[in-house]
Amino acid sequence: FKGGKLCYTANTSAPFLQLLSALHPTTTSKIICSFLLFNGSEIKRPELDYLDMTEFQKKTLDQLMINVKFGETISYSELAILIKNRSAVRAIGTTMAKNPWPIIIPCHRVIKKDNSIGKYSGIGGIKGKRILLEHEGIKVFN
Repeated sequence: FKGGKLCYTANTSAPFLQLLSALHPTTTSKIICSFLLFNGSEIKRPELDYLDMTEFQKKTLDQLMINVKFGETISYSELAILIKNRSAVRAIGTTMAKNPWPIIIPCHRVIKKDNSIGKYSGIGGIKGKRILLEHEGIKVFN
């Protein structure tokens, strides 16, 4: 993604680091995960390869990156409205589940419209999503 931003910090919450270390024990993964940690400071996002994605998936992930900042959430239905496809709520959930770049494209910020956490196929599953959201100061239900 050209011109996007990635949030990071070297000083992040201990539960988040413990989760990442447990799930990604290799040195390379630790370096990558450390680089991707965030606290609201912005750095340039790496260019991403969308080659294996549909236009719908690209549009959905781009709009999420552009419009939902650190400490913010959006519901699946609000994201459907944002991409001008109100009937695509389930397809958006599938796109989030298939997101090859969790954290870089912050699919953890997409929650259910009742403010419950929803699902997460990124690092640590729902527990990982909760830790990421809490790290950003976001409170969710369930």
